[in-house]
Amino acid sequence: MRPRRRNKSSKRPQSKRPRPKRRLKPTPRRASRPKKSKRATTAKPEVRSDRKPGSALEREVQRLRRAQSRLERRLTAAVQEIGMLRQFEMRAQALESELARRDAEIAELRREREERSRKAGNPLGGASIASTPS
Repeated sequence: MRPRRRNKSSKRPQSKRPRPKRRLKPTPRRASRPKKSKRATTAKPEVRSDRKPGSALEREVQRLRRAQSRLERRLTAAVQEIGMLRQFEMRAQALESELARRDAEIAELRREREERSRKAGNPLGGASIASTPS
């Protein structure tokens, strides 16, 4: 995004404008070419419009090239996003498998606790009764 240009009519104090420390020398101007007569300029042979620089064909080619570069940038961004999504998907699958292992381990530990409580003869199966506050 381009920065906004200042309005030329803005009220800016003259004292804050930077002044050159030394006087600038005028730059030499190029010698101008002698002007051609109107006959010399109108006698130019007409060139076909599809051969002229800046013709509609060249503008169309430039427009298509810009569109192609925009599409290539979008494609690159999409491929990068797909790569990131694949990484996230792999990480999610790893976390899900780890969670499933932990759930299985918790279920196994609960079964072992219930078996021990049955062998000990505890009818509650190791569960405690919550006391009511008085």
